[in-house]
Amino acid sequence: MQRKAIILILLTFLLIGFAGFGCAGQHDQAMYSLSVELNKLTTAAEGYEHYMKPDPGMSDEEFLKNATEHDPGLLKPFESYKLNVERQDGHVSILVCTPDGHQALLQDVGCTNQFDQHLWQSEPAIPCESVQDGFSVCGAN
Repeated sequence: MQRKAIILILLTFLLIGFAGFGCAGQHDQAMYSLSVELNKLTTAAEGYEHYMKPDPGMSDEEFLKNATEHDPGLLKPFESYKLNVERQDGHVSILVCTPDGHQALLQDVGCTNQFDQHLWQSEPAIPCESVQDGFSVCGAN
């Protein structure tokens, strides 16, 4: 958990540095900031899945609400996005898509210490429904 916090802090400083030097566009900055927030959300969801073992049939919305009950503000940055949650073997993957659900923007898997995928950078854009689960990285951890 400490390692993940250190990585988040370093990523935040990197993002601030890029913003200060104008190296990233406004959209890029927003997505990088959102990726930091997604990492926090995924960490909370991973802990909830691992320790509370919620009902597998629970909706994504209910799962995330319960996973963030201790800090509902974790969901605030994602109010205007579509979130898809996948759960497998005690791990959680969260995919952030455009509000209409057509384009995948970010994906994070809770079993890793770093943020996983900046899908919004892909050319051509990746449709949300075609993103494969990211759980293959969990076997190495």
